[in-house]
Amino acid sequence: MKRILTLLLAVVLTGCEATAVKDTASIQTKAVLSQDIQTPVQVPVAFYVDRGKPELGVNFYGQLEKATKFVGDSMFMSAEKVSTDSKYQFLIYFKTSSRWDRTWGGWDSVIDMTVYSKTGENLYSTSTPTSTAAMTGLYDMTAIYNSFAQGTKEAITGFLNSQGSANLAKAQADFIVNPVVLSLKDILGDKYSPESTGTGFFVNKDGQLVTSAHVVDQCLYLEVRHKGQKLPAKVEHFSSILDLAVVSTDFTQTNHATISNTKAPSLGKQVFVTGFPLSGILSEYPSLTMGNVSSLGGLKGSQGHFQFSAPIQPGNSGGAVVDFRGNVLGVVSSTLNQEMMLTEMKTTSQNVNFGVEVGLLKRFLDKKNISYPLADSKTDFETSSAAAVEYTNQVLCYK
Repeated sequence: MKRILTLLLAVVLTGCEATAVKDTASIQTKAVLSQDIQTPVQVPVAFYVDRGKPELGVNFYGQLEKATKFVGDSMFMSAEKVSTDSKYQFLIYFKTSSRWDRTWGGWDSVIDMTVYSKTGENLYSTSTPTSTAAMTGLYDMTAIYNSFAQGTKEAITGFLNSQGSANLAKAQADFIVNPVVLSLKDILGDKYSPESTGTGFFVNKDGQLVTSAHVVDQCLYLEVRHKGQKLPAKVEHFSSILDLAVVSTDFTQTNHATISNTKAPSLGKQVFVTGFPLSGILSEYPSLTMGNVSSLGGLKGSQGHFQFSAPIQPGNSGGAVVDFRGNVLGVVSSTLNQEMMLTEMKTTSQNVNFGVEVGLLKRFLDKKNISYPLADSKTDFETSSAAAVEYTNQVLCYK
C-alpha cells in the first residue's frame, strides 16, 4: 500500500506533459463570438501583464504573457506586448492569481482582464476562472500555458461581443484619425507600480541625472522622485558596458553634484554614499553611509571600477560616491553577492561594494555632450553631505 501511495504521489507531482495548443480555433470556450464580428478585428491592441508574485516558484507572468500574445495575434490586426513606443486603440490589462489543488493536482487560476481605451476609459472588466487538468504536474508549464490561452480567449471574446461590430468599426476609424495614446501610468493608475528602484543624482541645471544603466534597463515608464515630488523622466543615454545612463526630466534647478577633477579615487580616501536603499521598507528620505576607498580595482581587478566600504543595499545603485570635500569620485554600481560567496567560498563578505570611477563617468558624459561642473570642491563634510541630499533622487522603474 505504501508503495502504491508513493507512486500515486509521484504521478500527481509530475503529471503527464501537456501538448501546447497550435491554433486558437481549437480552443473551446463557453463564450461564442458574435457572427457579425470578423477576426482579426482591424484595430491595434497592446497587452500589459501584471507581474504579480510567483506562486510556489512558478512563473505565471511569463506563461500568461505568452498566452495573451498567442491569442491576440489571431483576434486582432495588431497585438503586441506594450512598450514605450506602442500605439494602440485598446490597452488590455491582465493579472492572474492561482492555487494548487493539493488533493487532485492541477492549478486553479483566475484571470482578471480590464480593457482601456487609448484615453484611459475603462471599457470592460471580467474575471475568468480556468484550470489545468487534474493530475497535471506541478511544474508543467505547457499545461499552465494552455489553460491561460483558453481563459484569455474566453475573456477577449466577451469583450468583443460587448463592443459589437459597430463600435469596433468606430474604434478603427478613430485610431486612424487620432493615434495618440496616454502613458501607461496615466491609464493604469494605482494598478501600475514600480517594479524596481534605484538612485540618481543631478549633474547640471537642466534636470539631467546620472544613474546606473541596470536601474533603468527595460523600463516602460520612468519617474524621478525629488523631495517627494514625482517627475516624469526618460532615458537619454545608456551604456550597459559601463553601467551608466543619463536620465532627463523637465525639472530645472540649481542643486547639482560637483564632478572631481581627478581620473580615479585614491586608496583609503574617505567617502560617503547618499541614496534610497530598500524602498518600501525604509523612509523616502535619502540615507547616508560612510566608508573608505578600499581597492583601486573592481571585481577580479576589472579596470575602470573601484571598491569602497560604505554600506549599500538594493536601491543604492546609481548614487554618487562622494569624498568628504564634496567631489563625486564615482557611481555606485554593485555589491558582492552574498549567496554566491556562501556557495563558492563558504563564507560571507562585509561591505565589499563597487563603483564606476569618475574618469569613465566623465568620458561617458563628454561623449554624449552632457554638461557638468568640473571643479575641486573644498567644502567641509557637513556642507557636502547636505548638498548631496539636495541633488540625490530616487529613480522609479515601471515595467
